[in-house]
Amino acid sequence: MRQRTLRLSGTLDLDPTSGNLIESSVADRTDQIFWNMSAIIKAGGYGLKDTVKVNVFLTGMSNFQAMNEAY
Repeated sequence: MRQRTLRLSGTLDLDPTSGNLIESSVADRTDQIFWNMSAIIKAGGYGLKDTVKVNVFLTGMSNFQAMNEAY
């Protein structure tokens, strides 16, 4: 039996209501990104517990602590 795989790439910190990028703290932007990813994963029939790997790209290491705490 072949297993299904969902691959997700390039998720941004878009507000799903307005369609605008979040203009806030790194932590708030990280929260929005993970809410967006969760919604997409759920729509694909999976949950965050099914996640195997996540890559995070930052514009600078000065953002790491805030992103990591939100993550």
